[in-house]
Amino acid sequence: MKSFLVKTGLLVACMVSLFHGKATAESETEWSLNCEQYGDIKPNQNPTYQHINCLLTNAAIQADIPPEVVKGIATQESHWRQFVDGKPFISNDKGIGIMQITDTTLPKEQQERLKNDILYNIETGVRILNNKASLTTLPHINGAGRDIIENWYFPVMAYNGVVQVNSPLFQESGEINHEAYQEKVFLNIKKGSYMGDTDLARYPFEVKDFKYVDKVIEFLEPEYIVQGVHETTIELKAGDRVLTTEGDVKLRETPGSPEYKVKLPIGTPLLIEGTFEFDESEISENQFVWFPAKTLDGQYSGYVSSAYIEKQVAFKAVSSSYNSIKTSWAAVSGASGYEIYRSTSSTGTYSKVGTTTSTSFMNSGLTTNQSYYYKMRAYRTVGSTKVYSNYSAIVTAKPIPAVPSSVKAASSSYNSIKTSWAAVSGASGYEIYRSTSSTGTYSKVGTTTSTSFMNSGLTTNQSYYYKMRAYRTVGSTKVYSNYSAIVTAKPIPAVPSSVKAASSSYNSIKTSWAAVSGASGYEIYRSTSSTGTYSKVGTTTSTSFMNSGLTTNRSYYYKMRAYRTVGSTKVYSNYSAIVTAKPLPAVPSSVKAASSSYNSVRTSWTAVSGASGYEVYRATSSTGTYSLAGSTTSTSYTNTGLTTNKPYYYKIRAYRTVGSMKVYSNYSTVVTAKPVPTVPTNFKATRISSTSLKLTWVSVSGASGYELYRSTSFSGTYNLLKSTTSLYYTNSSLTTGKTYYYKLRAYRTVGTTKVYSGWTTIISAKP
Repeated sequence: MKSFLVKTGLLVACMVSLFHGKATAESETEWSLNCEQYGDIKPNQNPTYQHINCLLTNAAIQADIPPEVVKGIATQESHWRQFVDGKPFISNDKGIGIMQITDTTLPKEQQERLKNDILYNIETGVRILNNKASLTTLPHINGAGRDIIENWYFPVMAYNGVVQVNSPLFQESGEINHEAYQEKVFLNIKKGSYMGDTDLARYPFEVKDFKYVDKVIEFLEPEYIVQGVHETTIELKAGDRVLTTEGDVKLRETPGSPEYKVKLPIGTPLLIEGTFEFDESEISENQFVWFPAKTLDGQYSGYVSSAYIEKQVAFKAVSSSYNSIKTSWAAVSGASGYEIYRSTSSTGTYSKVGTTTSTSFMNSGLTTNQSYYYKMRAYRTVGSTKVYSNYSAIVTAKPIPAVPSSVKAASSSYNSIKTSWAAVSGASGYEIYRSTSSTGTYSKVGTTTSTSFMNSGLTTNQSYYYKMRAYRTVGSTKVYSNYSAIVTAKPIPAVPSSVKAASSSYNSIKTSWAAVSGASGYEIYRSTSSTGTYSKVGTTTSTSFMNSGLTTNRSYYYKMRAYRTVGSTKVYSNYSAIVTAKPLPAVPSSVKAASSSYNSVRTSWTAVSGASGYEVYRATSSTGTYSLAGSTTSTSYTNTGLTTNKPYYYKIRAYRTVGSMKVYSNYSTVVTAKPVPTVPTNFKATRISSTSLKLTWVSVSGASGYELYRSTSFSGTYNLLKSTTSLYYTNSSLTTGKTYYYKLRAYRTVGTTKVYSGWTTIISAKP
């Protein structure tokens, strides 16, 4: 639905503007000049988001309309687009441009201007809205001016049409018509200008207040009293005092900057120091503005979002917690202080509960859900006398639990969402409500005494909306807080965790991760820099992936995401943390060390794919300093010139030569061996006679001698038969036909110690 111009020559006669009595020429130039810092508007191109924010804001200010309202309409009509793909945005029902002006009776020249001139399109839309606001047939809020956002509810309706489809209520059921044009616009205002954290006030509208005449709404109630309305903040100026409307409001370094100086609690008074500014990033899609402000003590100054402040009113009382009420008021010029009085009935006896020089007072120790009434008066100290003002109007409030803050909703798995919030002082528990649309019906899905709630059994990729309220049990009654801000999330697969990347070979990297519940598979993405462009290199249903064909020693960066197949659609998790690795030669495996002689140790290992060679390192203790003992292209290395019986420790690394550089693997595990004499070889027993055998063997390098042992059974006890420096021994006086078993070992004398070789294999013979 678009904006239909009244048939009274409104647009044709736009030389006489409705911009609150200012000439059209002025309105077409002055307000847009406030946005000159963004440069010229280029033909057939949408200005940057903040340039459009500036244009909509200043056009609204010139027309004395809250900018929040104009921005909400532009969001609903076009999402702030004058052009699409370089052409004027024309909708299916012939609406034109950012404000979707619809009037096919206009002269061609004006039609073309609406298409190609965004300033003219905005001004025309604002002019139409202003005209609707002047209609006496529309209801309004009693006592409210043009600065009250809710007072534009019915002019916004009229911008689209005062017709049955835009009825605030369904005539049959009395339920709110959330599909009405003005309802959608006001939801846009809540989301765009208040970041979804502020509920705009509703009219106490009833079905008896209107009727349909040929599908056109005729209003029977011209005026309403509406509580809790919101004044546009755009008119704030230096010296005005405001209060923060949410907790953890950030006072930022510059407009839109992520850096902030302090987080402010709800209800913090601030002093405005100048006029509003827009986001310093032109592409930021924030619709609100920023005000320079400082805390009243001057300790902190910066920029605060208009979404989280309201002008400090004369006197108000609001529940601060289950047992406290905060009263606040605007400063009274010349006042020395203020006295606050309280009663438990509006007409009862009021007792003084506090005196302060501040502009707020916290009254604690109250009874939950009890109504309290307050009035206050200012005083000025003259000499020793207090000169009092009259009492303020009476305000009332009940202590109830505070609204849960810091509310979050995040997918926990493919079928669950976790909501969490900050603990509310004095709360007995919390109730969690869920809907499948932000403005839909919310049903209670859980109660908890914790500060989080896991909602399971959900549909993957379905949007769910949550709000929660705290309660305090008083006797048998639950006293509830107001509802929290609405948060939303979709159940999607969890982010892969325990993600690792490690070189697998000189040209491959293996990535791995923990299995994700409900995942159908995983996609692996790679880049050559942590902040570069990531390209998909593989899909797998496993929890690891081998990426081959890589360049040795080059850094590669990986991230992965899980997906769950729902019908024909893949629903993805968020990306994992980024991990990095370089392809290096694999670590040598099956590493062994063994004595090869009395003064040498032989190390060996399995060949490493792609290795150009290997370096062997040696130390005399496992945790000592390792020095290069040798380099080889073979898969073994004999280290000579060692000390007999001394332990030596070895580790090996492979390398691949890339250009003139050696790219090394990590070190192997440490292995150890002692140089000892080698086992005697060619050990034989030969029959000499019916009672003697001759034992012979080959000389062992470095051996000082040999010990020969004999047994009468293979597995029996072997006793030393002879120690000799010879290479043979004749064993006499044996029993003819009896089998004798022999084994031999070499030894080397080091000082007073014999260092032995291993045993030979056992041999047997009969004389």
